[in-house]
Amino acid sequence: MCFQLSKSQNFFIETNNGYGMPFMKVLLGYQVDTSNRTTLNYGTYGAGANFNLGGGYLFNDYIGIELMFNYVHGKNTLTNDLKKGFTEYRTDYARMFMATPMFIAKSNSEKLNVIGKLGPVVPLGGFQITEALISSKNIMNPTIDNSVYLKIKTFGKFNIGAFTSLGLEYNLTKNFALTSEVQMLLLHIKSKNSKVMAYKVFGEDKYNDWGQTGNTYETIFVDTYTTLEKGESQSQMSSYSALRFNLGFKFYLTN
Repeated sequence: MCFQLSKSQNFFIETNNGYGMPFMKVLLGYQVDTSNRTTLNYGTYGAGANFNLGGGYLFNDYIGIELMFNYVHGKNTLTNDLKKGFTEYRTDYARMFMATPMFIAKSNSEKLNVIGKLGPVVPLGGFQITEALISSKNIMNPTIDNSVYLKIKTFGKFNIGAFTSLGLEYNLTKNFALTSEVQMLLLHIKSKNSKVMAYKVFGEDKYNDWGQTGNTYETIFVDTYTTLEKGESQSQMSSYSALRFNLGFKFYLTN
């Protein structure tokens, strides 16, 4: 049966890769300069390189389905840049695997076709990394710069987003085509829990001392609470939405 289906020339394998720009930006943090001028930082954690691999089946010349697996290698995104009495420079980036089952529709010409896709985005795994460098001058000796480096990994709660794209497909041969797409990814995820990965003071590893200062290595994020217990924090919503520009190729299985 599989052999007969493959002879129908309707199965295909596709891959495309590219770069995503922030889309539907949310407030990430602040920039405050020495004159106390404040600038709001807007963006998302979905911007950066993305790599996609999948396959699908065309029911006829115009309509089909596709399952694409995606990996997002998010770029470093500035969150806070504070310079008021002390300095704090914080950046965040994300790594994420997703699956996108989609309906597809295409035109039917010999060389150049327009293709549209629409479907949900299902996160399969990933995390967000926060790196912060906080420093201040020693009051007794201003020439001494007290610095603290902190690295935190945060995991999110499960949520489903939306995906759509519009692209072109140029047939080089009966089996092989080049593709270009503009993809729109809409995805928001609430924080679930986080863990301190690194803690340094004056560049020296003080990870084992983190708990002795009254801090917890792990934090649980909660949506509702009366009072926050130790190791708890209010859950925050992060955006991973992006507008992607991708290039790739498609291989049709033919007899």
